[in-house]
Amino acid sequence: MGPPDGAALLRMPGTPGSRWFVRADREAMRSRGLQIVTTERPGYGRSTRLPGRRFAEHGDDVARILDHLAIDRVHALVRDGDEAGLRSLLDGPYTQMRADPLAGFTAAMPQAPASDQAVMTDPRWRAMQTRGLRAAFAAGIDGWIDETLAIFADWTDVDLTAVRTSITWWHGGTDRNTPVSAAQRLVDRLPHATLRTLGAAGHLEPYRREEEILAELLARG
Repeated sequence: MGPPDGAALLRMPGTPGSRWFVRADREAMRSRGLQIVTTERPGYGRSTRLPGRRFAEHGDDVARILDHLAIDRVHALVRDGDEAGLRSLLDGPYTQMRADPLAGFTAAMPQAPASDQAVMTDPRWRAMQTRGLRAAFAAGIDGWIDETLAIFADWTDVDLTAVRTSITWWHGGTDRNTPVSAAQRLVDRLPHATLRTLGAAGHLEPYRREEEILAELLARG
């Protein structure tokens, strides 16, 4: 989306995620004339499943997509293999999210940081989240199964020390979904990464701070 001759901004949604997880208020992107490229990992939305995949395969997919679009430079925003047991575990949450994509957020709202509550009550965010989750599960639960197996694998398919791109990692200081300590462990393995903790904010704070994040990202030239 956006002008085809604009600077390219690559967005990859979380899990479970789809191409529709793009900020409802897109003025920060529109005012900068950005071309937004968003992707879906195998098994989500319109992307066909790739059983046994991990994370390197999606990296290859993204490279092919950028080649197809003739884009050579982008700004990027981002255990035991018991599939049957995992499928049984996730079936309940999956069924619930299919029926009511916002049920989990509504249940978490009383315990969420004030900044997250502000996002979760935003009608535009709620509409985007509902559309995004429904699209993510359009092909069923398999994409979520595969990605969860990949998350809990050893990650040896990706050499983090070989990543040469400059990365700024923005993270809410009271994020209960992904603790800051987990983000720090990953950032420590990336040679050119910086962790920016967003105060006492929660998991959804980057949504509120997109203007600031875009400004920092695009200022790198």
